[in-house]
Formats: sequence, structure tokens, C-alpha cells
Amino acid sequence: MINGSAVRFITSADFEKFSQTCLNLGELTTPSVPKDAVAAIFDLDGFTAFCKQIDPQLGVPSFMNLFLSWLIGQLRKTAVVKELVDGYHLRHPLPFFTKFLGDGILVLWDVEAMNRAVLNIINTCMQTVLAYEHFRKTLVGSLSAVPKSLRCGVARGRVYSVGSGYDYIGSCINMASRMQKMPGTLFAFNIRGFDLSAHPGPLFKDYMVVKKVRIRGIGDDELVAVPKIYFSHMAPTDAASYEDPD
Repeated sequence: MINGSAVRFITSADFEKFSQTCLNLGELTTPSVPKDAVAAIFDLDGFTAFCKQIDPQLGVPSFMNLFLSWLIGQLRKTAVVKELVDGYHLRHPLPFFTKFLGDGILVLWDVEAMNRAVLNIINTCMQTVLAYEHFRKTLVGSLSAVPKSLRCGVARGRVYSVGSGYDYIGSCINMASRMQKMPGTLFAFNIRGFDLSAHPGPLFKDYMVVKKVRIRGIGDDELVAVPKIYFSHMAPTDAASYEDPD
């Protein structure tokens, strides 16, 4: 007792264990390494409500195990053009970094040496969002109140390693987070760094629309691409957030 209040005793050794090493970032004095990257934020819409169900410990871990396994598997599968005898022909490299964010996941691709193939990452992310509905239906009858949809935002920019490369920071990660919150759509990407005319197929011309938006704290004239399938069915209040480019 100290001044009438109970305090917990802890040894000096245990006290010293609580330090920056708890962050599992490796050696923090390691020089940061920059990378030209595409960042995607996948976010589960309705995950907070899902976690508030009765006895969440009985359903949430099971769902997260299934969801994360499905998500990584979907990113792998969508990247494959053809399976070969001793490997795979890919549309784009696999991600070099992934991080669980609590209700979703951050995914980073190194695009330093990529040209128009960088646009294939956009397709992979969009196809993953669309595929979530099928995955969700496979859980009907086994789990209740499963998050109703998967959102994704994508942006390109420079990222910087933290510690021994166990984490990354960069404005494109923040931008991707903003993109996944765009109103009226489950998928959007900031077109900065993407040459939309370089894509050989009909992806952008037939399936995407480019609009000007205001992003708080970033700018009033950001250009984003949104799938037409979402834009054409937006509520008027959501559509009002988008303007035609000047």
C-alpha cells in the first residue's frame, strides 16, 4: 500500500520488457528503404457490428480465419495467367507486404520495374471485391451477421520501410484508405501514377468512369476511377460527391 492505494509490484526485468521491441518492428535504427508501390486497403463493411454479436469469440475467429485465407488465395489466383510445370506465369508480381488492420488488410505491391502491367493490379483488386459476395454466400448457415461486403481503395506512391521492413509508411497508404471510403462504391482508385490509356483491354473504357472529387486534407481536384456498375446505381446524395473533370 502507498498512501492508502494498492499498487502492483513488478520486477525490474519485467518492467524493462515493455519497450519499443513490443512493436515487433525489428531494428528501428535500420535506414529506411523507399519503394515505388501500389497500396490497397481491403476493408470489411459491417465488421464492427459483426463483432458486437452475442459471444463474438465463437464466431469472429472462425470468420477471420476463413476470410483471410480466402482473401490471400483470391489475390494469388487472380494474379495467375497460367500454371506451368515448375511455376506460374503471373499478370503482375505477388505483394511484397501484407498487414492485418483489425477489420481488413493492407497490401503492397512493388511496381518499381513495372510498366502497363501495373494496371493489372487494379483488375486483381476489383475482381477480389466482386468475388467477396460469392465467398459470403458460402458462409450462410454456418455464421451469422457476416459482413455484407468488402470495400477496396487503391493508390500508387512511394512507401518507406520502418525498422527491418516489418512495416511501411507512405502517403499512398493514406490515400488508399480514403479511396475505400468513397461514397456509393465498393471500389475506387486514385488515377495518379496510372496511365489508363496503356491498358490493352476494355477494362477502363468499358467498366470505369473517372471523376473529380474533394478529399479532405488532400485536395479538391483529385481524380478517381470508379466502376460504372456502382456509379450508375448511386443514390443522388452519393453521386453529388463526384464531378466531371475540368
